[in-house]
Amino acid sequence: MKKSIIAIAFLLLCPFYGVRAQERPFFDLSGKGWHLWQDKKATWQTEDIYLTLEEARKSPVIVPTAGWDILTSAQALPVQVPGTAEEYLQTQSGPEGDITGVTWWSRTMDIPVLKKGQKVFLNFGSIRSRAEIFINQRLVDYQIVDNVPFETDITPYIKSGEQVQLAVRITDAGGNHDWRDSRTIPWGDKMLPPGHGFGGITGKVGMKVCNAVYVADIYMQNTPQITTANAILTLQNEKGKTTKQDLRITVYEWQNKEKIVYSKEIKGVSLNKGMNELKIPVSAPDAKLWSVDDPNLYVCEVELSEGKNLVDKDSRRFGFRWFEASGIGEDAV
Repeated sequence: MKKSIIAIAFLLLCPFYGVRAQERPFFDLSGKGWHLWQDKKATWQTEDIYLTLEEARKSPVIVPTAGWDILTSAQALPVQVPGTAEEYLQTQSGPEGDITGVTWWSRTMDIPVLKKGQKVFLNFGSIRSRAEIFINQRLVDYQIVDNVPFETDITPYIKSGEQVQLAVRITDAGGNHDWRDSRTIPWGDKMLPPGHGFGGITGKVGMKVCNAVYVADIYMQNTPQITTANAILTLQNEKGKTTKQDLRITVYEWQNKEKIVYSKEIKGVSLNKGMNELKIPVSAPDAKLWSVDDPNLYVCEVELSEGKNLVDKDSRRFGFRWFEASGIGEDAV
């Protein structure tokens, strides 16, 4: 009897015994804590434009014309992200007051204590027009495609538990201030595609931590069989050797997690070193279709695990739908 009481007490004092590990940590870097400084002396019009970080690194790194310390000085305005240069710096209303050129957005960032093999990523909801991203004055990413979400692996540039400075150099060449979408934007002797003239960090910013094996992407590919979609999974293995993971995929209603329309578990999925792609047909005959009048949405949740230990989990929201052009020619509809 005494041994039973001791055993029960031990279990009560150890509430996490046998429980799956926590999901990947995520830190919201949006909101307050940012500073903004306009680099009026930057000669951005003559700068080259690159498509990749590798190309950008072949040129000398561009720094604030007043030095890095200006970003933490009293001359830098306290701002919030998402935000635009016009929101904080514009002194004249209308298109005439548009802010063009270079602005620096910066803040400090606390790196969590990391376990062996974990990786750290920055997530940007969107920027405009060009973003050069620095960690402790080192260029870690270069983004010229604006108004789309992107992710940056900062693992090689940080240490576990340290505080770092994040700085984002935004270049805005201008843009349209009405509903026209045909006028291109001059950048020195180059021309950029049309866009609205608001420059800044225009989406949310966050930091996530992943284990050495993680779900890098989930793409839900719709098919002509409307209630069937292909879950195209990108699974990353940074362990340096082949590993096996149990995979579970679950599809449920966006606003009702208990309403599951598809579930499948695959034991012992072999993942080679690096990037692995897996295609899983998801058939959900009872799923409600998406339409403009009835925008029914679902969540595809993917879990990787080793035994009882959750390794990683990610999800994507999507709708079951299909549309196509038919009758092309004389009888087009």
